[in-house]
Amino acid sequence: CDRNSRCFDDKQCIQLIHSSLGKQCKILLIKVKTRMNIVNLVNEMSNLQALNVRCEDDTWINEENLSLSTYDELIEWLRHCLSSSCMITRDTHNNRDIRLWIK
Repeated sequence: CDRNSRCFDDKQCIQLIHSSLGKQCKILLIKVKTRMNIVNLVNEMSNLQALNVRCEDDTWINEENLSLSTYDELIEWLRHCLSSSCMITRDTHNNRDIRLWIK
């Protein structure tokens, strides 16, 4: 994650999930350490409808990769791990960000 911004680790994500804010949250913008943090947030935050996330272990983080390959490993991994009712895309303006719409 960026040097100047907070990046949530496993413990902090679990604390958020179980907090009153986490239980009520419908839209979340967050930076996380690992892709499993994304899966846990989506699966455990029952009211979550939209998630905009930046993940530290995302390997597809620069624009050069966009022109080299159409295969996006993190997006495909998330599609495999999450329900097919989740729509998962990479932000077209900032390719470090992933957008999830949860139904």
